[in-house]
Formats: sequence, structure tokens, C-alpha cells
Amino acid sequence: ESGFFLFRSWNLFVIICSLPSIITTCLLMLLPESPKYLLVKGKHEETLDCLRFVHRWNNKKTDQSFPVISLTLPDRISETSKGFFSGMGKSLFELITSKYKTVLAITCIMQFCVTASYYMMMLWFPELMNRLRWYETTYPSAQNKTTMCEVLSMYKVEPNALADVRCNDDIDGSVYLNILIVGVACLPLCFIVPLYVNKLGLRFFLATCLFGSGLTAVCLYYISSSMEILAFASVFEALSSTGFGLIFCVAVELFPVEYTGLAVAIGSTFGKIGSIVGNVVVGIFIDAYCIVPIVVSCSFLLFSGFLIFTLPKTIRNDSKGNEN
Repeated sequence: ESGFFLFRSWNLFVIICSLPSIITTCLLMLLPESPKYLLVKGKHEETLDCLRFVHRWNNKKTDQSFPVISLTLPDRISETSKGFFSGMGKSLFELITSKYKTVLAITCIMQFCVTASYYMMMLWFPELMNRLRWYETTYPSAQNKTTMCEVLSMYKVEPNALADVRCNDDIDGSVYLNILIVGVACLPLCFIVPLYVNKLGLRFFLATCLFGSGLTAVCLYYISSSMEILAFASVFEALSSTGFGLIFCVAVELFPVEYTGLAVAIGSTFGKIGSIVGNVVVGIFIDAYCIVPIVVSCSFLLFSGFLIFTLPKTIRNDSKGNEN
């Protein structure tokens, strides 16, 4: 602690959480540019150099053993702009006026809805678990099961009672373990999806995750114990986080390489806006109107699931498409 700065455990936690992003950024600097992107830009020699680098890296051989001599340039070559902002503006104009503008709008809506639903629930699950655990320890012999929304309403503070209410910041120790369990709940799907994505397709997994997480959000209204919320929170985390990542995979395959980066960036921007909206909504209604964030989250996820079927076919459609 100094006169201008106070370093607490929370600051250390934020620093530790930022390390993976910093390390990943440094590692990305070691990787070459996408050869397909370079080819679309008409950079023949740079594309060959990139492929030689990948060949040398993967096979531990010299450039003399590289089998590719020349490349065939695509029919349509995207021009490289001299300025950063002018190039970005030109690419944005071309994207929103191209035949992909509808696909861009749908993916942005999906990003907004899924991200808003995810953060609407996940950021508040620790608080929900703590309140249910408090109710179980305070009223251990309660005869009638009380729903989650009824427990949350007990924390509602009336405006005329603000002066006499003390902030209760006690956290039950079991909450930390439960959140750890919820965090690792997505690992099984992380192994299952890559193994079967070529056989079943991205659409199948994305639709399953979005519809499944939407139905799980509905079930949250009926839970009445901390163990039940742990189970449903784990399922919701596994399905929604996997679906969140699969949206990026689908977006990459829906746009040509010259638009992929910009389209994904625009979708991510809408996703960040959704995360803010979701956090604000649940913060406003969690005490008095618990049903509101649950209904909004469920509606967003189910709506996004139906939007999947409006998207055009991707590269990886199903087993027959791969064989063709």
C-alpha cells in the first residue's frame, strides 16, 4: 500500500487472469499469416514463404524438400489498401453491401443474444448459490421447498429501510468449490465436439447447445436447493459456452477469407454489448423480479437456436457433404 495505490488480493487475481491472454498474444507473434489470406491478396511469393515455413516447422526439413513450386492465384484478388483506417472502412463498406450482409446481421444477433444470456446467468451463479446456501443453513427444517426466486426476494431491500440495513458480504465456503465444478463442466463437450463435428456437423452441435441451454435456463426457475442449482449451472455452462465458441466456427466458414476477420470482429463487438446488457438486466431484476432474467435468457437462446436454420450451408454440413 502506498499513498496513490492499494494492492489487494483482487488486483493479484486480475493480473493472474490476464496472463493467459498476454502469453497467447506473444505466441501468436511467432505464427505466420494465413497462406489463404495472402493468396487472396495476390501475394504469391509471401504465400510460398508462409507454406515453406509451415512445412519446415512441421516436418523439421529444409526448404529443398518443399514440394510446391508455384501457386495458382484466385480469379478475384482483393486489393490491399495503403492506409489502415481507409482499408478498414473500405472492407466494412464492401461487407455490408455484399451478398453476405444478411449472414452478418444474423451472426451479430446470435452473438448478442447468446453472450447476453451467458453473462446474465454465469456472472450471478455464485451469488445465487450463496443465497440458497444461506437459506438452507438459516432454515434447515423448512417443510415446504422454496423456489430460487422466493429465496432471492428475501434479499429485497425497501427504500425506507436503507438506513438500518447492513451489507451482508459473507460467502459460504462451498460456493468456491461449486464454482470450480461449474467451470470444469464444459471439458467433456470440448473433447466430444472435435471428435464428431465432421460426422454430425457444426449446425447439429450448435443447435443442440443453444436449445439445450435455453431449456436449462427454464428449469432454473423451479430449483429449490444449492445442489440443484449446481447441477443446472454446470449443464448451462457446458452447453452455452460450447455454443458460444461454435458460433465463431460457423462464422469463419460462412464468410470468404477476405471478410472473415472483419465479420468475426463485428460479431464479437455485438457480443460484448450483449454481455454488458445481460449483466445490467440481471442486476436490476435479481431481487424483486427473478423471473425476468430467466425468461429473457431462455428466449434469447431459443431464438438464436432457430436462427441457425436461416443460415446458408457451411463447409462442414454433414457426413454426405464431406464425402461429396
